[in-house]
Order: sequence, then structure tokens, then C-alpha cells
Amino acid sequence: MKYNVGSTVKLKDDIEVGKRYGEYYFNEEMKYLIGKKLVIDAIHHLHGDNHIHYHIRDVSSKYSFTDEMLEDFYKNKPNFTIEVREIE
Repeated sequence: MKYNVGSTVKLKDDIEVGKRYGEYYFNEEMKYLIGKKLVIDAIHHLHGDNHIHYHIRDVSSKYSFTDEMLEDFYKNKPNFTIEVREIE
């Protein structure tokens, strides 16, 4: 299990409709979620810890998501530095 309840995630950029990710397929109806900030609200274990899937807040419970489909929401956040200077 990679994520916890309350984790902020997004679908991976290279996710493909019709492809199997772990025990579940990513389907056409789920495409509207690509690029959106998602929050995990439930974790389900099938057959012990070998088959874990997540449910996403405000998304139909008929859809299940796996570690292979998801990544941290801020994973691709631009890397920058803010310099603070004292004003004389």
C-alpha cells in the first residue's frame, strides 16, 4: 500500500484506457479524472495485502484505483527557489 486515506494523488500522465493496472482496468468513463487533484477516501484489501485498491472522494464507488494508476499530486511540481533579501 503506497497511499493512505487523505493522500492527495493524481492519475499518472501516461495512463491508458483499456489497460490493466494491477487487478483493475482503467476505462473510458474514468478519463475525466486525468490531470485532476484526487483525494483517497477509502482503502480496500482483497486477498490480504496483495491486492489493494482505493476509492477517491467525490468519485463513484464503482471505480477502483490501484498504486499502478496513481502518483503523488505534487510529484511533478516545478523546482524553484525563492530568494529573500533584506531591504536596506
